[in-house]
Amino acid sequence: MAQPRLPVLLIAGCLILFSESVIAQTDSVVLVGVGQIGTWSTEVTGSNPSDSPLPARVFFEPRFEPPAACPALCPVVYFDLAPHGAQSHSNLFGLLLAETTVTTVYVTPDAGKPLPSVRARIVNSARPEQVISVPAFRLSSLLALNPLSLSFPGAKRSATSRTNLVLADLQEPNHPGGRGFSAQVEVYSSSGQSLSVASYSLGPGETHFLVDVLGQLGVESLDVGQIHVRKTAGAGHLWGTMFTTSSDGAVTVSVGAHP
Repeated sequence: MAQPRLPVLLIAGCLILFSESVIAQTDSVVLVGVGQIGTWSTEVTGSNPSDSPLPARVFFEPRFEPPAACPALCPVVYFDLAPHGAQSHSNLFGLLLAETTVTTVYVTPDAGKPLPSVRARIVNSARPEQVISVPAFRLSSLLALNPLSLSFPGAKRSATSRTNLVLADLQEPNHPGGRGFSAQVEVYSSSGQSLSVASYSLGPGETHFLVDVLGQLGVESLDVGQIHVRKTAGAGHLWGTMFTTSSDGAVTVSVGAHP
């Protein structure tokens, strides 16, 4: 007696759905706090860990291809990595946008390809020895972590030091554009005393660059403190990077959690 065909069709259907799901959920490397301001520009280098060609795109959304409505001069940068090859873009935002900005970008490979290894640096062309390394994370790791709060160590403000904070609403591969959220930013001293607090709102997919965040919050001087960010509303995915600069050109980088 012939076996029923329904289970085969169901299995085939599941395989199709699984395949589409995998394609839809292609991972990205996310960089929060890259940009171009004055003499500072961003350099991004990618390397291919595999023995086959690896195409990848640097874009403002976690997708391989730009939106269909993207104009002829689309703000997208291409990595076409040879097997075990590497490639660098030394002026990323000169290629992406002709404007001053600090933002978030996603490095996304073609469907079925592995993630490239990514290094991102912000370089001061006026002082080439002054370089800031920007942390690179798997987007899937940060979305899975989905922190309700972030704690940034080493916040500092003095006559020669400033702390800048970048907050971002991370976008999801299946929901490009983001969801947005509101957050409370609070400054603590080294002894845990609350010094100031303020609220901020980020629209879907937005990145906020808070220059001299301690000064914005009215904290005139702080030696070694903490900036605590707590999401208060919205379905967006909170993430951020903190940069502390000093007059000798040194820059320290802090993240608010460890995925």
